[in-house]
Amino acid sequence: MARFCRERYVAGRHPNKMKGEIDGVYQFDVDLTPRDNLLVRWVYFVNVCQFEFQFLSLRQIEVCLEYFRKKIPGSRRIYFSWLPGDRWEFLRWYERLPKGLRREPNRLKIVKALERALTIFAMQAPEDRPKRRSKKSNVSASRIAA
Repeated sequence: MARFCRERYVAGRHPNKMKGEIDGVYQFDVDLTPRDNLLVRWVYFVNVCQFEFQFLSLRQIEVCLEYFRKKIPGSRRIYFSWLPGDRWEFLRWYERLPKGLRREPNRLKIVKALERALTIFAMQAPEDRPKRRSKKSNVSASRIAA
């Protein structure tokens, strides 16, 4: 049974677990706290197969779902000659996952859980917009005019 939850983003508690290339752009671990206090940034959690996935956006859930839908994942070579560092610093996010998650029964459970989580979190997305205050001055002006 998969469990889903979301909580407000806090930079110190929620690092970017999916560092690496997503949509042709390398994702670093940077602070994503919005400058506007009215905007709420969410972190999404999916707990399935005794492992907790953490996502900073719905797009990350889609990318993870694309990866787990493939029965045989493709391989690609990383070449970072312009960056100094060891090999472990440039592992893609799916190369850092535990080994057992790619087994067929677990893979199918993860696909099912991520699809369900994506639909649930996408339905909750309108809450992410900033809340606007009602203008009481317009209400009182309409009462005066009447």
